[in-house]
Amino acid sequence: MVSTIYTDQKFDLSIVIGAVLALYWILYIDPLTGEVSGLVLGSLPVLIGVYLYVEPEQYVLQSLVGLAAVALGGAAPATILYQTPAGDWLVGSQPLPLSLGIMLVVVVATLVGRRYIQSTVNSSASVPA
Repeated sequence: MVSTIYTDQKFDLSIVIGAVLALYWILYIDPLTGEVSGLVLGSLPVLIGVYLYVEPEQYVLQSLVGLAAVALGGAAPATILYQTPAGDWLVGSQPLPLSLGIMLVVVVATLVGRRYIQSTVNSSASVPA
């Protein structure tokens, strides 16, 4: 039995990989100054996924959705929760569980929203004028 991964699922996977890379980079590789490099590193899989798996007429929209998932899901929780007064009060020295939870919620909401937007665009394009 061979499992087939469709192009939509491959792009979804590239968004998840980008968010995880950004979160991991900011929390563990370079926690003090790695926000920008983590964001850039997390954006690369999304941009590659857009190029490989998205229709050309949806490049801009899907790129913005994927990059928003990386920025809001992968980079923002780690940046806010690591060695800040609010982060120390909220999670202490272990920001990973809450950061990972926030990332999962944002990424799942982004993937569902992306599919909704994509189905709305496709249904409006198929309606004759």
